[in-house]
Amino acid sequence: MSAQSARVARPYSPQKAQRELEDLQLVLKARNGDSVAMDALIRRYTGFVRLKASSYFLVVGDNDDLLQYGLVGLYNAVRDVRTDK
Repeated sequence: MSAQSARVARPYSPQKAQRELEDLQLVLKARNGDSVAMDALIRRYTGFVRLKASSYFLVVGDNDDLLQYGLVGLYNAVRDVRTDK
């Protein structure tokens, strides 16, 4: 087995399970039009989106444009999530 294919199994913590459950509840509320839930998701994941956007470069834009594109992607993900998958 190569070093790349070997993965270390991380223990699944109760805190992570709780966070995922909270996220799912927020997503379902946001999909049903709850703007408070959508705001909570945006606040929770803006740092993550900013981190991911920082690794890209936009020729005619700036970092705020990339952050905005990322937040639109987050909105679309909330809108299109499939809980059965």
